[in-house]
Amino acid sequence: MSDFIKLIAILFVFAACKNSTDPKPVLADCPPGQLPCAEDSTMCCEIICPEHMHIGGQDSTSCVWNSTEHLQILDIDTLGIYGSYLEAVEIISEDDIWAAGYIITDSLEYNAAHWNGSDWELIEIAPWGYVQPIISMCYFGENEIWFGNQSQPVFYDGSTAYAYTSTVHGYPGGFNIMVMWGNSAEDIFFAGDFGKIVHFNGSVFTSIQSGVDVHFRDVATTENGEHVVLIGWIDGGGSAALHYHDQSWEIAYESDGYYPSEGDYGRVHSVAIHGDTAYVPVVSGIYKYNLLDQSVLLDTNILDDFQYHIFWDIEVQLPSDITYFGAAFKYAHFNGETYQFNPQIYYQFSQVSMGKADFEDDLGIMVGFCCGYGHAITVWLGR
Repeated sequence: MSDFIKLIAILFVFAACKNSTDPKPVLADCPPGQLPCAEDSTMCCEIICPEHMHIGGQDSTSCVWNSTEHLQILDIDTLGIYGSYLEAVEIISEDDIWAAGYIITDSLEYNAAHWNGSDWELIEIAPWGYVQPIISMCYFGENEIWFGNQSQPVFYDGSTAYAYTSTVHGYPGGFNIMVMWGNSAEDIFFAGDFGKIVHFNGSVFTSIQSGVDVHFRDVATTENGEHVVLIGWIDGGGSAALHYHDQSWEIAYESDGYYPSEGDYGRVHSVAIHGDTAYVPVVSGIYKYNLLDQSVLLDTNILDDFQYHIFWDIEVQLPSDITYFGAAFKYAHFNGETYQFNPQIYYQFSQVSMGKADFEDDLGIMVGFCCGYGHAITVWLGR
């Protein structure tokens, strides 16, 4: 092709581009509650929000969490006489609730209680021939309940309790069983003091190296059991949160002491999981840890009443329905918009201390003791 013909071709293309009348599509100008159907769309589509969310945000173009009603104290039960206390609780339904600890009556001693919808039935879990305090539990079914005491795991089949020992069953022992979790009664983990973790597969106990020496005090898992976050601390010392996934443990958070220092936010106290986020109360606020990409957000929008206090437990029903529990039965509820602080039990009873709390739907229960160990106590929460 000659240079003249090439020049004519270039001029023709340039002229065609310059004189093109093809307009670029104008992005749709959508009303509130709608967005362009695609990045270059001229049409609007309605925003559909997931359950428990609604259209909101600055321009009404995003989904935000529905606010929830604040919790109220519905009822208070006391169990036992002087020396009684409760450490653990699990709600299966409103008519099926288990609590454990140490309950003394005028004639007998017990270490578990079952709510049947109308009354608390006191139960002896005593494979040793006498009652020992229970400090943790894990419910898999009415005939499959594990309990933990100061040295041994105990399996309860609904009528008989069996203790697992080092001499007979090869249980490693050497620590208080403070927390337990698992996918079934034959796939369960026990954890407690000195960074100790033990797994039971239905026949064999196996010790797991945690890499930390804290005393484990709380645990949370995703619904499918793929992710576990285990937290603990040392009195007067540091704390840690461990993340379990793909058959391995990694340290998700560490602190050197109780108060924040360079590089940390202070001691961890408890943990809850909702979706792909672990909510870990620390002294400085709420440490939100993404289980999928390990990203971190520190939320400091917490009640001044709870700054530098122990969050003995946390329950997350939704990001707009979070309850924080203090050591003395004080609690704060976040409904997506505001916090409500309730110290009623602390002021109503003398010398109170909370063990654990649990939630199922709109029912919550706190357990512990009141009145200077005068009674074990259950505090019922609802809307």
